[in-house]
Amino acid sequence: MNYFNYFSEIEETFVRLRGKNLLLSPLDWALIEAWKEREIPLHIVLRALENVFDAQKLKQKQIKSLLYCREEVEKSFMAWQNAQIGSVEKVEKLETVILPESEQSEILQHLRTAHQNLLKRRENLNHDWQSVSTRIAANIAEIAIKFKGNADFETLETKLHELDNKIDAALLESTAPNVLSQVKTELETNLRSHKKAMNAAIYEQTLTNLTLKALREKADLPKFSLFYL
Repeated sequence: MNYFNYFSEIEETFVRLRGKNLLLSPLDWALIEAWKEREIPLHIVLRALENVFDAQKLKQKQIKSLLYCREEVEKSFMAWQNAQIGSVEKVEKLETVILPESEQSEILQHLRTAHQNLLKRRENLNHDWQSVSTRIAANIAEIAIKFKGNADFETLETKLHELDNKIDAALLESTAPNVLSQVKTELETNLRSHKKAMNAAIYEQTLTNLTLKALREKADLPKFSLFYL
């Protein structure tokens, strides 16, 4: 299961169960990101969503956000973890996914745009940023060359996700402390009404994800992952 499918499957399942074409909120996306970072299996999340909506039919309760499903996801994940104790898990080899030529040109353009964007000077970030961004831009160029020779979606997405993580770390290091503090304070205010409904780990992960999203927006740095294409 790749990074793209994890997000899209959860979104599609939630929209289908909801019965309305409801867009997920930034907080919903951050919650999915937190589940992904904690390696909660996709089938666990999807089954939890089904359970929540089955119960909702009996209670006639309207579900507007993935936050309503958070507790069930946590409970299902804990039950799954307990079931794994003492068992030997089999690691499945990822199936190689080769994209059709019609989609390859769009992806190559996405990589070229990412490469050019990284080379822009950003005065609001410290001097370390330029060296990091230049190095990652070179990685992007190398990835694009390899992709031309072997349009393997899985390999490409894995590498782009790794580079996204490096950019996130570089942004946190390169942003002025006062700017970072201001961003976090604003987000903590926005999350205040949801904090009681979230356990500490989920709250911290959500805050981190939203902080990184805000820093990327300030720096005009969209994510490299093909999910955001």
